[in-house]
Formats: sequence, C-alpha cells, structure tokens
Amino acid sequence: MDTLSNQRSGRVFQNRVLELLTRTSPAIVWTTFIPVLGLIVFYDYWAYDRSALEGIALFGGGLFAWTLAEYLLHRYVFHFINDSPWVQRFHHYAHGYHHAHPRDRDHLFMPVPLSLTLTFVFLGVFWLLLGERAFSFHPGFVTGYLIYSTLHYSMHAFPQAPRLLRGLWRHHHLHHYKHTHAAFGVSSTLWDRVFGTMPKASQTAGRSN
Repeated sequence: MDTLSNQRSGRVFQNRVLELLTRTSPAIVWTTFIPVLGLIVFYDYWAYDRSALEGIALFGGGLFAWTLAEYLLHRYVFHFINDSPWVQRFHHYAHGYHHAHPRDRDHLFMPVPLSLTLTFVFLGVFWLLLGERAFSFHPGFVTGYLIYSTLHYSMHAFPQAPRLLRGLWRHHHLHHYKHTHAAFGVSSTLWDRVFGTMPKASQTAGRSN
C-alpha cells in the first residue's frame, strides 16, 4: 500500500481523460442520481398498481439491503488482495488509492460513470429476482448508496463529526488508521457486529484520527 498521505488532491491515473472521469463531488453525485431515482419512482407509480404500504416496505427493504451490500463489497471486493499484479492493480484503483490518500476530497465518491452503470446493473439483477417489485426496492437500495457515499465523504472531509454520528466517524477512522482488516461498515456497524469484525474494545483506546 502507498505511503499514507493527507493531501487533499492527488492523481489516480496519469492519463488526463481517465483522471478527469475519476474526480467528482457531492453536488455532481446528487444532481446526477436524483433525476434517475425520480424517473424510476415515477415509472413504478405510473406502471404498477402498488399500495403505499407495499411500496414503503420494498423501499425500506432496499435501504436495508444496501447496508449488507456495502459491508460485503468493502470487505471482500475492495480489500481483496493477493500476489497477482492484476489484483494489486485493481485493488489500487478500486480502494488502495483511497487508503493511501484518505483526505483527497476529489476522489471520495465512486466515479459517476461507474456508479451510474452499476446502478442499472443492480436494477437488472433486482428485476430478475423480484420482477416488478424491483422498481420500488431499487430506489431504496440506491438511496442507501447515496447516504453511505455522503457519510463517507463527510468522514474524510470534515473530521469533526456531528454529535449523533461520532460513533460512526470513530468506527471508520479506526478502519483507516488502526484496523484495516476490521470495521468495514461505514453507514452502519450492524454487519461488523454480526460477522465479528468490530475492533476489540481493548484495541481502540485513544484517538483514532
């Protein structure tokens, strides 16, 4: 892994076009995803005679499903590493750069072209699994992603956490600065507790940031 840096801006790619595509911000992400979510929700309302209760339940299920997806992706995809040069290169671009440069605000969100592509991939997967209910479930899942992404950005851009979120801030800072093989949840610590990857209390004394 690269030497830890506190730089607020760096480069992932030397190629100017690829590098430009990796840079984003909260404003870009939200203004991209809100219309997409709005269209999916509108289509669901227009095309299917779904009760409000069912729609809310499916949306909530998608929101909850995101917390598990977040944990599994972070633990088993972003932190997967072995001796293969291809795997090491993927790790660097997908997550290693972020661990080396955690304060680089321009690269705290997943690049929009990639995240938008994955959004529709997940919609297709949910359609195969849930049929028409995917159009209520999927917006909850994507909303979970947006909450996660915004929290993650805030954890690195604003080290001082709001009072109610200090536990999450500390949890993620422990992952970065003390326990890279634990504390994989960002928007929730639930799955770290379920799967036994919470940092041990005896190991978390002192400041983590």
